[in-house]
Amino acid sequence: MSVPERNLISVLKSLLPDEKVNKILNDARAEAEKNVQAGLVKLFEEAIWEAITEKQNPPECSDHVLQSPPVEDRSTATQLLVYLYCLTVKEAGQWLQATQLASIENENGFVDYVVLGDFCIVFSYVSNQVFGENVLEKNMQNMPWLEEKVTAHQSVIESLMKRYPVIPMKFCTIFNSVNRVKEVVHEKLDDFIRILDLVKDCQEWGLKVFYDAGRLQKYLETSSSKIKKLTEKANRNDSGTAYLIKKKLSETISEEVEATAFNFAEEFHEVVKEFARQYTLNKLLGREVTNRPEAMVLNVAYLVPKDQVEELKECVRELEGRYKLSGLILSFTG
Repeated sequence: MSVPERNLISVLKSLLPDEKVNKILNDARAEAEKNVQAGLVKLFEEAIWEAITEKQNPPECSDHVLQSPPVEDRSTATQLLVYLYCLTVKEAGQWLQATQLASIENENGFVDYVVLGDFCIVFSYVSNQVFGENVLEKNMQNMPWLEEKVTAHQSVIESLMKRYPVIPMKFCTIFNSVNRVKEVVHEKLDDFIRILDLVKDCQEWGLKVFYDAGRLQKYLETSSSKIKKLTEKANRNDSGTAYLIKKKLSETISEEVEATAFNFAEEFHEVVKEFARQYTLNKLLGREVTNRPEAMVLNVAYLVPKDQVEELKECVRELEGRYKLSGLILSFTG
């Protein structure tokens, strides 16, 4: 840590309670880690935006040469759009052909694919009337429609992830033609090769941590020396003074509960990330999104080697047991 950084922290500690300073530092650390870990997402976004904004000029070739067998591009003849789910390895093509996964828009058949060199491009043809630019924004406001399509999108990706390394695309990544998707793969080929190698033999697992404020408060009333002292002082003094002390106690408890929840969540993350090849700190979701009464204090996605998944599960179960009485709730999914 540099001298200016140490000076800044000293100033913060002189102005704010320790709990507030710790929360500020934790938030700053989480944001910094999130920015660093966002590299993969940035690559995807760059590819998608270039696909939208660039003219369809022939791309410059990479050192790697990609070839694909001739495939009829139905989007050109029928004015259908191309909905891209993910990129994976070429071996997935035969499995897709035999399995016939349901398309995100059933009216236009099953999930389709094109093999391009060592890649398999996984997509579906979708209609302009449903996924076109003019109607998509309106459809996205329709919650039943949105939930159905997001579930279908994720189902295709998860089905492939169980068998092959996958580079998933964001929901509603749409192109005008299969040829344009091929161009984007050519343009970003070296990046995609590196990413596919990174996710090989890995699974994505998500950890969300919530806290029950009431249970955590009861836990701290018996374990926090600061709150113990305030409680004892309130019980010793006359009613007028005790009221002020109790008011201070209530404020301190609220601060302590929130700060402790974030500190515990940081401890969980420090343990779990040791199992991960890569991780991304995601935005904390509000109660209106999670539909839970408890507040969220951690939301992380981890890329975990398959041979470490069982050990990680056991580690999370141990953490759940250790912190059960504190009111921390762990949601670990993959």
